[in-house]
Amino acid sequence: MINKFSISLILIFFSFAVFSQLPEYGPAFLQDEVASIYITIDPDSMDAVLNSENWGIEREFPANFRYESTYGEDIVENIGLRLRGNTSLNAAKKSFKVSFNSFVQGNKWNGLEKLNLNGSQNDPSMIRAALCWNVIRRAGLPGSRTSFVKLFINDEYKGLYTNVEHIDEEFTSTYFPGSQYSSLFKCLYPATLEYLGPNDEDYNFIQFGRRPYDQKTNDYTNDYRELAEFIDILNNSTLSELPCRLERKFNVDNYLKYAALDVLMGNWDGYAYNKNNYYLAIDNRTGQVQYLAYDLDNTLGIDWLGQDWVERNALSWSNSSEGRPLFERLMEINQYQERYEYYLRLFAQTVLEPETIANISADMISLISEAAENDEYRTMDYGFSYEDFLNSLDSAWGNQVDYAINEFVFLRDSSALAQTSEQEITPMIQGGYMEQLSENAYCWVSGSTNENVNLILFTDEAGQNQFLSRQMLDDGVFPDEASGDGIYSCEVSPEIALEGNRLYYRFEIENINKIWPCEPRLHFLMDENTHFINEVMSRNTASIQDGEGNFSDWIEVYNSTSDVWNTDGYYLTDNIEFLNKWALPELQILPNQFHLFWANELEDLERNYCIFSLAAGGETIFLVRKEDDAYIMSQTLIIPNLQANQSYGPITDGG
Repeated sequence: MINKFSISLILIFFSFAVFSQLPEYGPAFLQDEVASIYITIDPDSMDAVLNSENWGIEREFPANFRYESTYGEDIVENIGLRLRGNTSLNAAKKSFKVSFNSFVQGNKWNGLEKLNLNGSQNDPSMIRAALCWNVIRRAGLPGSRTSFVKLFINDEYKGLYTNVEHIDEEFTSTYFPGSQYSSLFKCLYPATLEYLGPNDEDYNFIQFGRRPYDQKTNDYTNDYRELAEFIDILNNSTLSELPCRLERKFNVDNYLKYAALDVLMGNWDGYAYNKNNYYLAIDNRTGQVQYLAYDLDNTLGIDWLGQDWVERNALSWSNSSEGRPLFERLMEINQYQERYEYYLRLFAQTVLEPETIANISADMISLISEAAENDEYRTMDYGFSYEDFLNSLDSAWGNQVDYAINEFVFLRDSSALAQTSEQEITPMIQGGYMEQLSENAYCWVSGSTNENVNLILFTDEAGQNQFLSRQMLDDGVFPDEASGDGIYSCEVSPEIALEGNRLYYRFEIENINKIWPCEPRLHFLMDENTHFINEVMSRNTASIQDGEGNFSDWIEVYNSTSDVWNTDGYYLTDNIEFLNKWALPELQILPNQFHLFWANELEDLERNYCIFSLAAGGETIFLVRKEDDAYIMSQTLIIPNLQANQSYGPITDGG
């Protein structure tokens, strides 16, 4: 069999100074003014929002939203409003979540489905969380955008709030393009990442009234397999095999950067110390788990545990009385500890350099001072005066505020530098992938190096039969977009005689023998499909009723083989950019048999309902297969404009 294909290869390098790949703040997160948000809600509904019976159950109440700034006014009707937080639920100054899509499906504002309005009631400066998110983003890491806003509910000024970007499928698709429909887990106390057993259901449990590992996107699949695989590798690999196995499934380098920033910011309420407040996102491009920080209010000198976070040893930061395998096992490997020390020292002298922080924090205080002075709710929980606010950069308040912001940064930087030594680190590939679009394949790799980096293709899974190696360049010549932008590419158009429908690839940094992944990764060339989308109906008005008694669109699939079709690993999608949009439920479809799925975009229905409906005027849908994190379109079906109750399919089943 001769498979002809053209490959365009793009190599992307990230360093802490490359910020262009992070999204702009935009009108929803203004940096140069304090915008105003006006919520209008029925008074009885507002009473219900504040009623403790509705705390923690995420019940939302209808309201209207208005956003005013010097750039204009936006109005969104029929939003959802509820309280947010944990311990802050008992605060006099409440924090709120605004949901634009609660009552109008698909509704967004500036590309956002939700906003988090945090009251910062335990912080006399009211800037610690925003300042820490600013640091994370300036370090080149995915981090929530923030801004300051004045909140009014039914025309009453509720005070100054930090507007924090919500981490959801919009967030993952923005920061990890192509992964909108990947799984995202919100990890809260006590999410230790310790091994609990071989079954994925071992991690889908409830403790303290919530799931420590809570699947927040694609939760209709209730699929914990990739999380369980990651935790198994982390805990049960020997130290000698851990780097190879873990880097294939986890972005180690980015986590080491987050860990270094946690220490420098005094973020004790995250993973390493308090087994709390982080997300794990599955990046479907690289097949890796990505660590994301979350909830950064207990930072920069705020302490509730009686610890001195300035002096705590940066090399043994985790809670020594409990297991923290993600931090502790990485620190047992020399190359990872050296990288961690390198990032500690780098960030202490750049994004968290004391003079830099002093200037940024002073600008923030100046920006919000008027809104803070008029915020009566700000004083209700701890009695913070306006003088406390104005002096918060240079004077500790006492009680839970052990250090002023500038004082903490200076002392923590100094102790971190004293506790570590200068390190020289070798280049490291963070992850990569190849994507097939029509006859072209595209490849991305992230890393940091001055050496040549090559793509290597193999005909076998073991990587024994290499047939192609290409160096990638950053010279601005097509397909490279611009010279010197850190994006490397090359184009290869060979005719290759391959038996089968797949090839394998990995990336190599020359001269230092660094490769990723250790075992080559699969890329499909073509698929010999034996499972089909057999028949569809996009205007069902009276044909067949679904299980809810409605006339939903439907999609019928067919197993043309003499073997049982296990649908695990198959997807249906109506968007070529999101091949894993809807995972088929695990079914056993017998030989020459059919199964009908209802196409209804309501995600809260049972698993036999696809999460998208069919366009009555015609569209294209795809049956997709996944293997080893690689996706291939098994079938493309172009649906024409159909009349009511008219189905479309082949004359012969599967033909």
